[in-house]
Amino acid sequence: MTSIFIKTFGCSHNVADSEELAYYLSNFGYTILGLENVTSHLSSSQSEYELELLKQADLIIYNTCTVKNPSDDKFFTLLKRTNKPVVLAGCIPQSQVADEWLKDYSAIGVDNLDLIVEVVEGTLKGDVVHRLKKRKSLDDRELPIIRRNSFVAIIPILQGCLGSCTYCKTKQARGHLKSYPKETIIKQIRKAKHEGVKEIWLVSEDNGAYGKDIDSSLPDLLRNISYTVLNSDIMVRVGMLNPEYAFEYKIELAEIIKQDCFYKFLHIPIQCANDSVLKDMNRPYTTSQFKESFSYLREKIPDITLATDIICGFPTESPEQFLDTLNYVKEEKFTVINISKFYPRPKTPAARMKLLPTHEVKRRSKELSDWFSGVNFNEPYVGQTLSVLFTEKGNVDGSFIGKTNNYRNVIVKSKKDILGMRFNVKIHSTTRDDLRGEIVN
Repeated sequence: MTSIFIKTFGCSHNVADSEELAYYLSNFGYTILGLENVTSHLSSSQSEYELELLKQADLIIYNTCTVKNPSDDKFFTLLKRTNKPVVLAGCIPQSQVADEWLKDYSAIGVDNLDLIVEVVEGTLKGDVVHRLKKRKSLDDRELPIIRRNSFVAIIPILQGCLGSCTYCKTKQARGHLKSYPKETIIKQIRKAKHEGVKEIWLVSEDNGAYGKDIDSSLPDLLRNISYTVLNSDIMVRVGMLNPEYAFEYKIELAEIIKQDCFYKFLHIPIQCANDSVLKDMNRPYTTSQFKESFSYLREKIPDITLATDIICGFPTESPEQFLDTLNYVKEEKFTVINISKFYPRPKTPAARMKLLPTHEVKRRSKELSDWFSGVNFNEPYVGQTLSVLFTEKGNVDGSFIGKTNNYRNVIVKSKKDILGMRFNVKIHSTTRDDLRGEIVN
């Protein structure tokens, strides 16, 4: 049997795409390698386990990410070292479809995953096959997947977005907003429920934009999901939505996320906390709007976990404007912060702006990172007993990773397999990133 190694870089949406690719290929008789590692970060140095899988593979699929320059650089380094047939998927080939280098490699677009068998078959025969055509809308087909984790269903709810951020290249790949029909998503959730899934991730480039193209909305979808999982032990993670939608839907979101089936967690990427820089980024919201949103959400759901993204060193950001962001982040006390240095992405408006000196961009990133690495907002949980749902094995033998109802990581040790189960855990220690404890029932 022909073996195919799938390596995925980037976001949860790419993970879901890899699961779909694996389904089509395995259904056709191919052996899939590496799917359990689809969330591993891009690295030019690979683990021994991954190198062994690469030796076994007859063909490699790289499902790529184009968010940052370093990711691009590492991917191309890895590609040059590969001496087996390759199919490229994800955002790099889709956003660089006209580039000369792509003519040497087979590639499949983000809208054409159902054509992967055709692309792989041709590539194994020695042909270069491109299937990168964009579709105008998403049909209502059932999204087939093979899950990397049998307890977690990763369900895309849309492709693309409505934004036009000056620094972002992702829209060149994923395109304008295309929402999946609500019925398709609910069908996927019912299937996952029947198959014993315990955790559902709703993923996309911007969940908040859901339904704007099909006369629906994110709150409408979430209400339908809550009816579908009612009286089950499934937990739903809403995932990422941009601040303008957090502001528009704050009352409805607070009301919905209070329900037992939703994690008390939202990922809302503010990028910076200065209105002038936000305008230059072409982000369609103001600092007062996201501050009001966070204040309302914390008032209505006191234990909510909020995550955000910050870009340090945008070309028009002054030192004083960076301090606006730094001071606000310290005040808001986000539990999770994804910190990025600004990188000029090709063919974006921000790439044509005059860049700040590299050392200054690094300095700002380091200042924010150093502060964040020194805080621990998990300390108040020490001594508490929390309900935890376990869905992952830890890196150490006998360890398991679960989530609290407000989506904090909890690590315990157990002699028996506790995946898919919920237990009370008494917390005895914490780090910035997780809680540690022991099962008490």
